[in-house]
This record gives sequence, C-alpha cells and structure tokens, in this order.
Amino acid sequence: MADINFRIDAIQKLRGSQQGPGAVLADIKARFDSVPGLYLKSVEQKEGELTIKGESPNEACCDALWTEYGVLWRNV
Repeated sequence: MADINFRIDAIQKLRGSQQGPGAVLADIKARFDSVPGLYLKSVEQKEGELTIKGESPNEACCDALWTEYGVLWRNV
C-alpha cells in the first residue's frame, strides 16, 4: 500500500509542475514583449513542431531575443 501511495504522490507532483498550453503561450508573449519593436503575430503547433511568427522593422530585435533564449530564427 505504501508503494501505491508513493506512486500517487509522485504523479501528483509531476502534474502540478507541468505547464499547460496557456502558460506556454503567456511565456512566449512575455518574451516578445520584453524586446521593444518585436511583435508576436501567431503561434502554431503542427505534428510536434512549434512555429512562432512575429514582425519587427529591425532585425537586431530578433537577434537579441533568439540569442538570449537560444532559439534559431529564420527571416522570411
């Protein structure tokens, strides 16, 4: 019985630490908002890939965001 309770506690702790989609979107928006001149346009998840699109009149804004968070970006 103690083993079952231990497993239940472990599962509950894992569930409590997981972020839902709303928290992930809020984090993405906060990161965009932290860089002046960078604007979030859309976020799309398809087949395990997350695509984040934004706009900026200044390419340096993109460099600053992606360098800070270790994400690659592509100018399209």
